Amino acid sequence: MDHSSLLIMQSLPGTLVALRKKTGFARSTVARTVVKLRADHMLYIAEWVESAVGPSGPLLAVYRKGDHPDAVCPFVTKARVKGQPIDGLGRARAKAIADAERVSKVRDPMLWMLFDVNVRF
Repeated sequence: MDHSSLLIMQSLPGTLVALRKKTGFARSTVARTVVKLRADHMLYIAEWVESAVGPSGPLLAVYRKGDHPDAVCPFVTKARVKGQPIDGLGRARAKAIADAERVSKVRDPMLWMLFDVNVRF
């Protein structure tokens, strides 16, 4: 176990932001180390808390030592029940498909003039 892993393990429990403040490491170092420790089953997500922004902000994962199952994010559960896309890429894809369908229903007069054989100039 390297130096950053040891310091982060000693700084637990906490969110990524709290771990960054406690250790003084860069955001990328903390995130990379947490991913590595989770892959080694040394950390788990104990709970989800509101960010400093408040209820409109993102939920933050609170990490603790141990090999337990992760706490389920309330937003993910709510989206799965409604059948909505869960990740940002899924939402972007669904919006792009909806926009393409909407645009395909609207006829652009300039395009019709270019490609319609019955229009004479």
